[in-house]
Amino acid sequence: MQYRMLWKLMGLLLVMGACQGAASKEKGERPASSSELRMPSADTTGTSGTSVPVPEPAPAAQATGLPLGVLMYDSERATERRDTIRLLNADGSEYSRLFRNAETLEWQQSGRAIPGGDQFVRALFLDYDIIVFDVVEVLTPGTTYRVVVGEETKNVTLESPNLRYRKLADFIQSVYISFDESTPMYTQADPRSANLEEAARYFYKVVAVEGEWLRLNCLRECEGGCPDRGSLEGWVRWSDDTKILVELFYLC
Repeated sequence: MQYRMLWKLMGLLLVMGACQGAASKEKGERPASSSELRMPSADTTGTSGTSVPVPEPAPAAQATGLPLGVLMYDSERATERRDTIRLLNADGSEYSRLFRNAETLEWQQSGRAIPGGDQFVRALFLDYDIIVFDVVEVLTPGTTYRVVVGEETKNVTLESPNLRYRKLADFIQSVYISFDESTPMYTQADPRSANLEEAARYFYKVVAVEGEWLRLNCLRECEGGCPDRGSLEGWVRWSDDTKILVELFYLC
């Protein structure tokens, strides 16, 4: 008798379970997905178990706007040919190193190689001793500067006596200037003054700097010379709040 009662009870339980499963399907219920089974970690939950947002790491610093000045290698005043220029990460580790070979005195690089030209830094033409970095922050005046390297910034300490900081206006006066037709030249530092035609594509030296304006004089000794009509002198707008508007050359 007891066995019969037990079998009936088991059968009743099985029938009730089947009915509940069918009811769940009719209501469209589904088992919890893996995305709903979240185990809170110690870093993302508070004492109450509620989720606490975790801030994303800050992106690498990028330079925007005009630089404060430049770090420029002065080969003409170099007293020691065996130079070393180190670029450091924010934690003090070495990112890249520029140095002269002790035997050949040719520039070499170690660590992260910096591409030559003017796309990654302001200028890097090692065969001509041309090394220029845009400075976005003076960390320690006369000692440590933050410079632009690609889309990042790195620190440079003035270990080389030939690497000197120059304010932007001083630097502009030390290079040659050229521009295309999109940059007009005027007779005065005023866009309402007369426009000097056919002034583009020549090389100029800077005669004066007045704010965002340069007074330029055409250089006949440079490639391309000057117009046949004689000397060509005028004013161009060389910068705005974000960038340098003219082309910079270190040889002509």
